[in-house]
Amino acid sequence: MDAEMDCVCYCGASSTLKTGWTDENLGRRFWGCGNYGKWIRGCKFFCWYDPPVNARSKVVIVGLHRRVASMEKERKKEKSLEILVLVVFFVGFILGKIFS
Repeated sequence: MDAEMDCVCYCGASSTLKTGWTDENLGRRFWGCGNYGKWIRGCKFFCWYDPPVNARSKVVIVGLHRRVASMEKERKKEKSLEILVLVVFFVGFILGKIFS
């Protein structure tokens, strides 16, 4: 199946290539209806694009996904700390100029 292929689902809407983010299908792509999950005209059409992933690959992919998320969270904390240090330095510099 070609990634550029335009699958048409049961309700007649075009479907798009999406990526699953559940632990069971992390990173596995599928065709999903543009109306999926909508209250009006909700459609449940999907068709797998990627083949199933073996058990070992699932463990590795989920582990890597969690590690990346943890690293991104840690980097966000570091960036916040860097900004705080800069603000404190700037305020100290300004107060030093005012009171000297």
